[in-house]
Amino acid sequence: MDKTVAIVSAIVGPLGVLSAILGFSAEGTKIIISDVLLIGDECLYPQNPSFALGICAAIFLLMAQITVTAVGGCCGCCKSRAIPSETKRIVGIVCAVVSWIAAGVAWVLFVVGAAWNANVARDTAPVC
Repeated sequence: MDKTVAIVSAIVGPLGVLSAILGFSAEGTKIIISDVLLIGDECLYPQNPSFALGICAAIFLLMAQITVTAVGGCCGCCKSRAIPSETKRIVGIVCAVVSWIAAGVAWVLFVVGAAWNANVARDTAPVC
């Protein structure tokens, strides 16, 4: 195994695992209906650690994705290095695009989940 691959794997692997752990922790601590307070006709969502956990998970996910893309040389498009075959280059580009799409979907889900657990007043009773 190439030394660069080992170093990148040692950096990106823990970032991905940390992102997943934070995401699962955010899900486990999310606000449930019994936590919502009714004050007058507003629904007050209390402060909760899942907001910060979701945002941190999204940040670590993007850090891992950007690191892999930068070190990987943008799938052979950006780096001027010898590429063994055109087929491997195309497979690399397809995998990178799918990886970015999956990371984008995960990032959106992390941020939306975090936003739903923000310390805010929203909606009016009884729609809480």
